[in-house]
Amino acid sequence: MRLARSGFAARLTVVALLGAALRLLYLFTWGRHPSMAGDWTFYNVQANLLADGKGFIEPYRFAFNGSEVPTAAHPPLYPLVLSLVSELGGTTEIPHRALGAFLGAGTIALVGLVGRRAAGGGAAGERTGLFAAVLCALYPTMVAVDGALLSETLYALLIAATLLAAYRFAEVPGLGRAALLGMGVGLAALTRAEAVLLIPLLLIPLAWKVPARRLLTGTIAVVVALAVISPWTIRNADVFGRLVPISNNDSTVIAGANCPDTYAGRNLGFWNFTCLGDAKTQDEAAQAAIWRQQGIDYARDHAGRLPLVLSVRLLRVFDLYQPQRMVAYSEGHERRTEQAAVVAFYLFALLGIVGVLALRRRGLRTWILVAPFVVVLISALLGYGLPRLRMTSEPGLCVLAAIGALELWRRWQGRSSRVVQTSIPT
Repeated sequence: MRLARSGFAARLTVVALLGAALRLLYLFTWGRHPSMAGDWTFYNVQANLLADGKGFIEPYRFAFNGSEVPTAAHPPLYPLVLSLVSELGGTTEIPHRALGAFLGAGTIALVGLVGRRAAGGGAAGERTGLFAAVLCALYPTMVAVDGALLSETLYALLIAATLLAAYRFAEVPGLGRAALLGMGVGLAALTRAEAVLLIPLLLIPLAWKVPARRLLTGTIAVVVALAVISPWTIRNADVFGRLVPISNNDSTVIAGANCPDTYAGRNLGFWNFTCLGDAKTQDEAAQAAIWRQQGIDYARDHAGRLPLVLSVRLLRVFDLYQPQRMVAYSEGHERRTEQAAVVAFYLFALLGIVGVLALRRRGLRTWILVAPFVVVLISALLGYGLPRLRMTSEPGLCVLAAIGALELWRRWQGRSSRVVQTSIPT
């Protein structure tokens, strides 16, 4: 058994390293000059400001007039990790993007470990885990994400780690494993705020299946998750004088997704910067409250349009509405790679459906891998339709696609074997 595990670990390490090499190749060749307008500038400058000891201040205002205004425009963990690269002298775009190759290697390895557990362990589990890692290494979506200067590259790693922690807890429930699961969710939420939805969708359902200590394990997991998030929330309350649990980014999402331009026409179910309007105050949290209420009021006043708008948001997030146009909005991704990613997603999604059915047929756990898709659905419904919002589900999709592909291969082999046997004369 030890030799088998050692062999699996060695092969998984090779796959992860080759995946990192592919990401570096992408970064320094065809993906070197993608469309980089948007959040990447914020993360790049914010990381450098952190390395300079300025703290979390608004980078655009600092660059414009040197003012040091506190910000919570985005969750803090990704720029904090990037600041380590800045501390080592890598302050420009390329060194920050290069970090994604190494984070991507970690994601690949974790996806392999999740795949092994999802398939039930043993030789079949190891085969599934390795194939899932290979798919993750080659999946154009993951390659482009790990080569972009965006929080998804760290987020994918933390989601994969959380899925692994969830499987470990489900197999042998314990307080330590519950705490580790809560920590994973908390760290993921400090990278992208929608991960907080995993508390009701993953932590609590898993704890509920532990009859003897469901209350204790559930409480531990939730308390640890909130404890990880709380220092940032306390900091925000201190500097803004109001509750900002994770970030102020939700306000621009809500305002930009609920306006005349996104309730009809070409941008139906999408987002538009012009919907925000002019800022009325320099206080970021106060302005966020204004924009948030603006979007909520518009949605309430046009509730009759919501069924159509929400439906198109869901279609957009899964590349089923204006997929070619959505490619143009793939911030930080090279266009041809993103086009390949759309085709690959369709294939992975179909294989993933087969994978879910195969797991259910074998009596194996499915909710751990399905819950992230529910997070994506809720995020799109509350926000807007953009394929970038699928990242919560992408590590699990690689696992489900691997399970589905191997299931189809097994069936094909079985059918071929039966055909050969019936064709042999007796």
